[in-house]
Amino acid sequence: MLISFVISTTQKEDNRVLKTLTSLDQQTSVDYEVILINDNPSISKEEHDALGALFIKNKRLVLVDNSKPQSDAFNWNLGVSLARGTYVVFVKEGDVLNPSTVETIKKVSQKATNKAVDVIQFQRKLIGLYEVEKTPSVLIEDHLYDLSENKEVFAYVDATIYNKAFRTSLLIDDEIKFKPRVRYDALFLYDVLAKSDSFYNLGANLLTNTVSIPRYSVFDVTNQWPHILNNYRRMGIYKTMRDEITYAQFYNLYANFLGLIKRFKNKTLYKKALIFVRDKYEGRIDLFVRTNPIFKEAKHSQFNGDFENFNSFIKTELKKNR
Repeated sequence: MLISFVISTTQKEDNRVLKTLTSLDQQTSVDYEVILINDNPSISKEEHDALGALFIKNKRLVLVDNSKPQSDAFNWNLGVSLARGTYVVFVKEGDVLNPSTVETIKKVSQKATNKAVDVIQFQRKLIGLYEVEKTPSVLIEDHLYDLSENKEVFAYVDATIYNKAFRTSLLIDDEIKFKPRVRYDALFLYDVLAKSDSFYNLGANLLTNTVSIPRYSVFDVTNQWPHILNNYRRMGIYKTMRDEITYAQFYNLYANFLGLIKRFKNKTLYKKALIFVRDKYEGRIDLFVRTNPIFKEAKHSQFNGDFENFNSFIKTELKKNR
């Protein structure tokens, strides 16, 4: 079996999980399974019966009922332990997979000559809070990276778990797990990358990903990074990866923290985030801008322009949000 799709559901919004399951049912290749973990024991009998009917109807569906609410992190770890596929793909309920997702990833896996690619990244369309037809990437499309030589992947990877296929045996053998009390996306991803040999960047757009105001504190997006840096120090690879990891930290601070909060249209929250970034990072950004070789490549031009004039950028944004 090629792919195990893992979905954690609370069934709190009608038809979200059904929308996702329908997109999986329309795959052009049946070389997959779906591990659906119900994290809401209090759902109605009708809703539970509907899930049970799906289980009976679909032989590729594994249904797990939690006896009490857990968390996405717990459920995804459970999903990995149950997975029979070569790859695990974590899917957010409500998201829609392109019908060719399994088939496209199969073609990538068949290209590998020695062993399965450790991580396969594909592109995604964003809808909801804002819309993007295809997530931009400065990495080469349809290209296999050797991570022992091509460290730029660590700087430019899309720091989310939802558009990735992770080799299952890598996760299990290296005991890579989601941390239940720490925001997971970047932390989990960078743990995987540190223990991977290969990374394939697909140019194909395989996912429609719904962006919404998160249920967790949005400040956790940036609070992951001390854990990532300390993790790399413990593994003894921080010094060799310093430039790439530092670039990723500051770019995500700019794009996935400030950029996301700005789209909430909440001036008070955005002002709080701007002041947080100014007070916590102002003294480090000047050194980063002057010395970081990845930054000097200027592949994210808007990011470079704003951080080269960091104080002016913060003052201007604060003025706009009085």
